[in-house]
Amino acid sequence: MRPQDQPLLTVNEFAQLTIEAAICAVAGSYFASMVATGFGRIIRGRVFDRVAHFSVHQFEEFSTASLITRTTNDTTQVQQVLLMLAAQQE
Repeated sequence: MRPQDQPLLTVNEFAQLTIEAAICAVAGSYFASMVATGFGRIIRGRVFDRVAHFSVHQFEEFSTASLITRTTNDTTQVQQVLLMLAAQQE
């Protein structure tokens, strides 16, 4: 048999490579989510500190519900973008 007629990978080698790739994909997603979660925690802390120093006039301008919604939704959106960008780098 000529060398070009032989397969490059055997079934066992292909299965092992597939399992290793799946493990790497799961690990990459895990670490990307950890980075995004840490970033979200930092952003939420900074937003909270900023809102805590609002004046009475600024509190009258924004409702409590609006501040909570903005803090949650905006931070979550930034966190999701970071997660998607980090996951694409795999």
